Amino acid sequence: MKLFKEIEDEKKRFSKLLEDAKNQKFSLINIFDKISFIESLYNSLSIGKKLTIKIDEISDDYPNFLSNNSPPRLIIQEDENKIVPLTDYLKKFKDLSVEKKENEYFLTITKSSQEPLDLSLKIDHDKTIDLKLLIKDKSLIGVKSCYYIKKEV
Repeated sequence: MKLFKEIEDEKKRFSKLLEDAKNQKFSLINIFDKISFIESLYNSLSIGKKLTIKIDEISDDYPNFLSNNSPPRLIIQEDENKIVPLTDYLKKFKDLSVEKKENEYFLTITKSSQEPLDLSLKIDHDKTIDLKLLIKDKSLIGVKSCYYIKKEV
């Protein structure tokens, strides 16, 4: 019974996050699986709807392991040695675009079809980390989410 309650609580939390994102009161910085959230958000929109949400931010104070990527908290790897910038990866998805404004990154979603969105990315649980666990003074917030591009079979 406890497991079912936890599942229901998680569904409610996720629904609330979707509503907050639709109302633009939201950022993806603290979301563990950012890609699944983006896909769910897209799939919950009506055709013709446009939505812009903050996906990340940068600062000169960030450590090197964050400042080398753009955006720093959403990493896409083609393989172990090659990182693909999010803006480059999303070019093949006509309904999505990323824009950097000063020190923030924004994702714009414009839903044009009922076709479910599949970004073909798989989260790497071993490399995805809550940044608060790394910095003792808790000055760095958010989750660095890492993904691999799914290989076509």
